[in-house]
Amino acid sequence: MSSKKAIRAARYKYLKLLNLPEMPNEFVRFKTYAGLPIANGYLRVVIGARGPYVEFDKFQMVSDSLKMPSGEEWRIGHDSAYYIEYRSKCSAMVKIYFQKRKVDYADYRLGCLYISPYDMVSDIYDTLIERQQMGLFKNEHKRSKNEGRKGSGTKEQ
Repeated sequence: MSSKKAIRAARYKYLKLLNLPEMPNEFVRFKTYAGLPIANGYLRVVIGARGPYVEFDKFQMVSDSLKMPSGEEWRIGHDSAYYIEYRSKCSAMVKIYFQKRKVDYADYRLGCLYISPYDMVSDIYDTLIERQQMGLFKNEHKRSKNEGRKGSGTKEQ
């Protein structure tokens, strides 16, 4: 599948699951699941072939809540690095990407920061994106529906 087709397919899938508007229509404060404030406001939600990411500029980030993991410093000076990695300073260890280079699988903007909506909550939306309907869990849901039923075809090993 080409990158453009993959992006369209992902966009269609994830738009159904997002509770956070693609474009902000109100001021939203974000925090990690551990409760650490991480951002104030956002620019947009970018949906690429690898899923949705919330886009921030550097002024929206709570910089005191971020740290660069040990061993990731090499990304700063290397042209081969697509992003600089940061993590939240809490037990959630949320991954934050600072985009350095363009990619073909998403419309990431250079100089912006990105966080998965699965890794945050906000003051307005407790759940930024629904988890239970994702394709990754479809088989798990089918299995759990059939477990314990007579004639379901499931066998104990």
